[in-house]
Amino acid sequence: MYNFINDDIDKVKKVIELYDDTNIHLLTVEQQEIFKVNLRKKYFKDKGILSWSIFEMLNSEKLGVNDANAWSWISDYIIGKEICVLLGENYHSKLIYYFKNGVNFIDVYPRLPFLEFYLMDLNFTFLIGYNHSSCLVTMGKAIDWLESDVRYVKFLDNYKKRNTL
Repeated sequence: MYNFINDDIDKVKKVIELYDDTNIHLLTVEQQEIFKVNLRKKYFKDKGILSWSIFEMLNSEKLGVNDANAWSWISDYIIGKEICVLLGENYHSKLIYYFKNGVNFIDVYPRLPFLEFYLMDLNFTFLIGYNHSSCLVTMGKAIDWLESDVRYVKFLDNYKKRNTL
């Protein structure tokens, strides 16, 4: 019988084991707690009740796009940055990894069994999330990046054309 959570955790560990642990590693319990506290403090709705989905708990100060390829757009923004990534949609996930360089995440992500991720830099100045509905959401400093990205501008122009009377 397939045990979704445990089998997927094992798959993630096997993929991550292929990389040098100085470039990618699981955060300690204490580091994961710091990540979650900052995620909640900076990017969740005030007095938000912790639900299953992080996406539902985000405050309204965000910019997003619904495009299946949008996850790959982030490479322009995160390459060269140290990031931490929560895998899965659940706030209580124990799969929060450190990536010395965002390029490592771009390489690893297509091999992972999870579609959803939420990533922040080490100073918590931006949040980028991607969910199972192909929605990419940006918060903090990442909003400016997405707003000026040519793929987003093209997406927005096409959306406006389709929805003009």
